Amino acid sequence: MSGFSLVFSCFFIGDCIMIRYLVFDLDGTLIRSQGRVSSLVARFFEERFWLDPEATRYYFHSTRGKALIAQIMEYLQIQEDEARKLSDEIYALILQTKKGEFFPGVVEKIKELSQDFKLFLSTGNSTAFAKENLQEWWILNCFELVVGSDLLIKGVEHLKLFSETVGDPNFLKKVVFIWDGENDRDIAQQAGIPFIHVEEEPCSFDVPYCVVSVADISGPLAQIINEKMGSGF
Repeated sequence: MSGFSLVFSCFFIGDCIMIRYLVFDLDGTLIRSQGRVSSLVARFFEERFWLDPEATRYYFHSTRGKALIAQIMEYLQIQEDEARKLSDEIYALILQTKKGEFFPGVVEKIKELSQDFKLFLSTGNSTAFAKENLQEWWILNCFELVVGSDLLIKGVEHLKLFSETVGDPNFLKKVVFIWDGENDRDIAQQAGIPFIHVEEEPCSFDVPYCVVSVADISGPLAQIINEKMGSGF
């Protein structure tokens, strides 16, 4: 029995609502692909619209965590239907590229966590890209549901879909969001759920929990569980 299983067996009593669900971002959180994707988008916009590739690369990297459609709408100042056509083209190009590289220890940690929690993945990338990366390392089956922004634009709507999938009206009281982008933080705050920020460099956000890698989230996760127990929620 793992450490988290012991926590559940010892403290899941009475009306105490424990953390049962974990929602992960993909790019920059589980896999090192955001820089490559930003460069791909920069080349695409340079060839299509003659836009400065460095400015494009900076924008898409600095707004990581947002759905690609939302990024395109904001950057090009166009409507959703036109942005969706462009995003579909870019998703197709992403699928043709080399898959992302998982950060060290992440695959093993995902397998470990899936023994005690129900895992979900929410990405601004495409669903197919996410599933292919997870399947390549045989961890797709560790996730209850994988949703990309080609199916539903990333945001609180993804969390609502996960809640409906498990049929738990208390989903938002039992979930932690693990992310790397500012937009992900905004999603978690909007939903009123705890979150853990993942960043290889010293944490650039003023947040309660920040780790270098998903492989290191056990400590912060245990702290969140203890805080939930102490608050009675």
